Amino acid sequence: MSDDEPRETPSTVSPSGPVKERNRIGALDVVRGFALLGILFVNMRFFAMPLGLYEQWLPAEDATTLDVLAHWFIKIFCESKFYPLYAMLFGMGLVLQRTSALKRGRAFVPLYLRRLAVLFAIGLVHAILLWYGDILVVYSVAGLTLLCFARATARSLITVGVVLIGLTTVVIALVALVIPPTVPADAASVPILTEGTPLARLFETFQDTEHPFTGPADPRWMAYETEAYREGPFVQALGFRAMSYVGSIVTVYILGGVGLHVLGMFSLGAGLMKVGIFDPDKRALRRRLALAGLLVGLPLVVVGAFLPLAVAGAGGEVPRDVLQCVGGSLMSLGYLAGVILLVQGGRFVRLTRTVASAGRMGLTGYLSETLLVTGLMYWWGFGLFGTISPAGEVGLTLVAYAAVVLISTLWLRVALFGPLEWAWRWLTYLRRPPLLRGGGA
Repeated sequence: MSDDEPRETPSTVSPSGPVKERNRIGALDVVRGFALLGILFVNMRFFAMPLGLYEQWLPAEDATTLDVLAHWFIKIFCESKFYPLYAMLFGMGLVLQRTSALKRGRAFVPLYLRRLAVLFAIGLVHAILLWYGDILVVYSVAGLTLLCFARATARSLITVGVVLIGLTTVVIALVALVIPPTVPADAASVPILTEGTPLARLFETFQDTEHPFTGPADPRWMAYETEAYREGPFVQALGFRAMSYVGSIVTVYILGGVGLHVLGMFSLGAGLMKVGIFDPDKRALRRRLALAGLLVGLPLVVVGAFLPLAVAGAGGEVPRDVLQCVGGSLMSLGYLAGVILLVQGGRFVRLTRTVASAGRMGLTGYLSETLLVTGLMYWWGFGLFGTISPAGEVGLTLVAYAAVVLISTLWLRVALFGPLEWAWRWLTYLRRPPLLRGGGA
């Protein structure tokens, strides 16, 4: 989740291996650190509550005012805005790493394939052992596809990105029309089994012909899932995690078009890097992108968010999903451009430096967020799963992110890289880089 290769000039290139710390693009670290916060806002609901509750678009009927505000804050400003932003950063990383490898006279493709392989392995371990919502595996597969376009021009990459985003909206619309959303079973009308393990009771539910199973939003799934994550043991939680992970890969990334969206944002990010989005003379471009996110993307998202309140059924849900995809993509571009403008304008220097610390340890920070929050939610920690309100989730997100930023800041006082970034570099370049400042291992 972090770019090992910042942009360089020939005079600063070292003979081989990763570039030196002083050559990093500071604004890129700030964008990545900002994205870590946004991703945690979205992921917190997956960490803290049954999967089926996330599928409910509207706030709960008994939600407090603070819970309603928290719900719509996530839907409008965070959901479907930060995984595209991170995808763009990943595409930018490909351009930076290829440019660096070519300047050093190194073969880029083997190096990048090792990098993706390591990311795939980390993501798979993350998904199996900790949390089913991992995105690293998807990024590694999409990165492998984007590798085919590494030599393309900026215009071609941007065109491919726009076309893929357009195809994503078509897929989203078709899926919503052809496969209508399932209606969750009424919790009062189905028996919630109490004997046996959560997985055994869930499998028995699959065979209930009188009360057909309706997916993760089924109250029986949510009850057994809550018990498995809150009380364990590992095998029970692993079973639910595996089903949720495979289900999300198939229904969200493959059938739902999100995989196409990720690849499209990868391509856009690579194209923008080749255009020179961080260059001082591209301020006008950054301003246009920021305004597009604010004046076009945000209104589209707002209209889509509240449309189901006015139009029931597919008439509200299909446009909602399409507007979320298009508007969310524009807001991601706006976030990218806005943060760069903020950093290069010299505003909030102390804050941006602090956020940059988390960004420099993007991979470590991403996994640390999972470890920290699941420790609060799951049976091996405090067992709070299913007990946190939407407003509480927002507050917990801010606390957890502050902890990640603090740890990153303190760590980078004595180290050159985050621990996972260091290992990632080692396995990518097949040469151990120094970890501690002063050249220590």
